[in-house]
Amino acid sequence: MGIVEGLRVLVTASTRGLGRGAAEALLEDGAKVVINGRSRDNVEKTLGELKSRFGDRVHGVAADLTVREDVYRLVDEAVKFLGGLDSIIYITGPPRPGTFQEIREDEWEYNARLLVFNAIWLVNASLPYLRKSSNPSIIFSTSLAVKEPIDNLALSNVLRLSIHGLVKTLAKELGREGIRVNAVMPGYIETDRIRKLIEDRARRGNKSYEEAYREFVSDIPLGRLGSPIEYGRVIVFLASRYASYLNGVSIPIDGGLMKSIF
Repeated sequence: MGIVEGLRVLVTASTRGLGRGAAEALLEDGAKVVINGRSRDNVEKTLGELKSRFGDRVHGVAADLTVREDVYRLVDEAVKFLGGLDSIIYITGPPRPGTFQEIREDEWEYNARLLVFNAIWLVNASLPYLRKSSNPSIIFSTSLAVKEPIDNLALSNVLRLSIHGLVKTLAKELGREGIRVNAVMPGYIETDRIRKLIEDRARRGNKSYEEAYREFVSDIPLGRLGSPIEYGRVIVFLASRYASYLNGVSIPIDGGLMKSIF
């Protein structure tokens, strides 16, 4: 029996990459999961693949996380399928790479919805249901960039910091109700996003992809990229009762890449 057996979980942005890794890890451990993506076609494709392995414990909802009404509808549809809600896993699609001077002002506004405002909408929509759970939790996924800003990722460096202010605020306010709020900070996990970052480094440095890839890996003490399922297993732990006294923490999932002590 898995440590999240029967847990009812909504995982946003989960048709691929980190979100899919989280959804698969939760399903492998017995949870009932609603996945989400912006594209209906992508949701249906991923849902079919997951249903072939996990049956009717998984459902999918197409919704745009940058649209407030879509976020509220996503939660409503998830609750209808799950019969309640025990945990929400907040993951978003990544902002584009770029330096501060390369980012247009309208991009800052759009990405504020992508990386900040939708987290507020998701929590507000979910709270009435989480309050009815016997093991409620909220898990936010951001990036190592909040601790150590990463070159050429201005949008992520600046905007994702707000989520950690939200984590600490909610941990204090909701902890009194038994709702745990935590975060994970993934480093270099093998996703399309990381492959694009490696390509960008190769282009800017006039190097081959293989050379840029070796540079990425050489910075990681474990000597390799992480996998989405390894990332997902940390999510499983945080959602489980084994993490019942963890509240307001932010855990790096980076193979030892982060150099700071705290």
